[in-house]
Amino acid sequence: MTDKDINRLLMEYAEFAMKWKFRDDPSVYVSANLFVYYQQRPRKRVSPDGFIVRGVGNHLRDVYVIWEEGGRAPEVVFEFVARASYRMDPEVKKEIYEQIGVLEYYVFDPKARYMRPPFRAFRLHGGRFEEVPIIDGEITSPILGLRMRADGQWLRFHDGASGEYIPPPIEALEAAGRQLKAEGERARAEAERARALEEEVERLRRQPGKQR
Repeated sequence: MTDKDINRLLMEYAEFAMKWKFRDDPSVYVSANLFVYYQQRPRKRVSPDGFIVRGVGNHLRDVYVIWEEGGRAPEVVFEFVARASYRMDPEVKKEIYEQIGVLEYYVFDPKARYMRPPFRAFRLHGGRFEEVPIIDGEITSPILGLRMRADGQWLRFHDGASGEYIPPPIEALEAAGRQLKAEGERARAEAERARALEEEVERLRRQPGKQR
């Protein structure tokens, strides 16, 4: 089954937020919905909705093969629960991520339909995942330095240090469009005022008794 719009947008948003946070670090790789091969013989793979690996180089990949990346597994993984995956994400994939050494695992159900509570967080301790309490729908990732907040269908991201809100790409585009429209309207208004001023100056110059 294909993903719903909100799941696809959440994947893009998580990827964007992580890339924004590590935009100046060329050693950090961020991807979404990409096959991660974690076992060579027999070859086994999993496809996280979003993940990050530090120390492997930020370049494009067709797939992520752990044993070809110096054994570096994804450190933080996101899964956004859908009807097709609601049995896999909280349990089966959780076991895989635990096995390969993922340090932080976040699972979010945007419809709050398949998982209770709809936002869960796990961190690796002694080789096993332990669930971390999420207080008032918010939690901060130590590795990412991002604060996440469940807000209806959205999992919203803020910079953990500055508190700056990182909008989803769709909201950022809408805001940019509104700003461009407002700037265009201001420019048109300025042009209208300038034209009116020129017309007034010309009218005054044409009045009888005025020097030309």
